Amino acid sequence: MDCVSPIFTVATFLWNCTAPRASLIRDLLTNLESLGNEMELLNFRSEDVKTRVELEKQQQLIPRREVEGWLQEVGDVQNEVNAILEEGGLVPEKKCLGNCNNIQSSYNLGKRVTRTLSHVRELTRRGDFEVVAYRLPRAVVDELPLGPTVGLDSLCERVCSCLDEDEVGILGLYGMRGVGKTTLMKKINNHFLKTRHEFDTVIWVAVFNEASVTAVQEVIGNKLQIVDSVWQNKNHVLRY
Repeated sequence: MDCVSPIFTVATFLWNCTAPRASLIRDLLTNLESLGNEMELLNFRSEDVKTRVELEKQQQLIPRREVEGWLQEVGDVQNEVNAILEEGGLVPEKKCLGNCNNIQSSYNLGKRVTRTLSHVRELTRRGDFEVVAYRLPRAVVDELPLGPTVGLDSLCERVCSCLDEDEVGILGLYGMRGVGKTTLMKKINNHFLKTRHEFDTVIWVAVFNEASVTAVQEVIGNKLQIVDSVWQNKNHVLRY
């Protein structure tokens, strides 16, 4: 009886060492199938994310670096999975328990499969992005091309002084064609690039004789970076 305990201890130790290895070989084909299925699910999610990114880019949004890194990682793991599945396709021909080399190669492949399967599942979980892109903050003032101006400095200062007054809501400039109204307005616009002011945004809209309310609203909507899907669902009255 004194010998039974040491023998049992040794047997337990050997079992604990060999059982995980044996399970990797035993479950290899099942795990290979699971890896292929999980990779397919990951690819579905990857395609959905790519579609969302492209739609956001059309709205002038910038993809998040985390999302771009995730897509790159998905591409890398796809190559790894393809190599594993190709190697795994030879397993039935090589799986001979009487050959130590085949046992070792099956064990090594089994380790790669379980490790990669875990990675694929992790990527699928991480790919559930709430936001895939962000919008760059808009410029408060867009600089307008303006050549040399003569004699407009004092008038520009007068107009800007009026705009600084709290009680001024609308300011109009009028005059004959060619006297410099547009040039003055551009000068005023660019003036806000160099001075402090309380405007959230300055919007330049050119309105001609045949003015279109919709066209004016489109310019304003673009400047305010209102998403097209939201803007287009509003009629011209609701946009006010």
